[in-house]
Amino acid sequence: MLRKVQCFLLLGVLASASLHAQARDRPPSGAVGSRPVSPAVVATLLTNHSQAGDGELEVLVLWRGSPGWFLGGGRDGHSGSRTGSRGGGETLEHYFFYGDLRLKLQFNRRTRTARVQDIEVSLQDANVILVDQVDSSETPTVVGTRWIDPQVGDPPVRDEQVLGRSSELIDFLRCDASLPDGLVRPLVQEMLQMTCRALLKRQRDGLEEKIR
Repeated sequence: MLRKVQCFLLLGVLASASLHAQARDRPPSGAVGSRPVSPAVVATLLTNHSQAGDGELEVLVLWRGSPGWFLGGGRDGHSGSRTGSRGGGETLEHYFFYGDLRLKLQFNRRTRTARVQDIEVSLQDANVILVDQVDSSETPTVVGTRWIDPQVGDPPVRDEQVLGRSSELIDFLRCDASLPDGLVRPLVQEMLQMTCRALLKRQRDGLEEKIR
């Protein structure tokens, strides 16, 4: 019974940390959030929306580790965001916890420069950051940046809408992985695999998300 209660509580945490979650201290034009999108990856999505509702992807960070790295103990899914003036432009700082890990993204809108943990990343011609080995004993590694269509339309923004635009991003998710024994929580596994199944189908069919 206790395991069932814990599983449902975890599902609530994952849902409440959805990618379109508004942070209390952010301007109403922006949205940022982090949540697991596959057995090995947590996605942080930062978008900007005009008053007319038009939306644009500013930054997508895919944090990859070993399968189930985000299911350790501790403050699973706890996150926060704040904005301020730094470096000659508006800077957003977003952080979140999974288990004993605290991951942080800083983004300067004017210079389009990001900091992932302590690693500086230029986004002059990119809007996606790929990070690997987030749960290793070594420093997480930025393995590359990519560019995808930034249009996202009206909020809320769906995971599939953004990730489905690139086969390379889908491959990075490691959708073939499973949560390890001892951390297997069937409802969580099913929720993550639902997203993966939708993305893999889109990849097989050669489809891209169309903005209406």
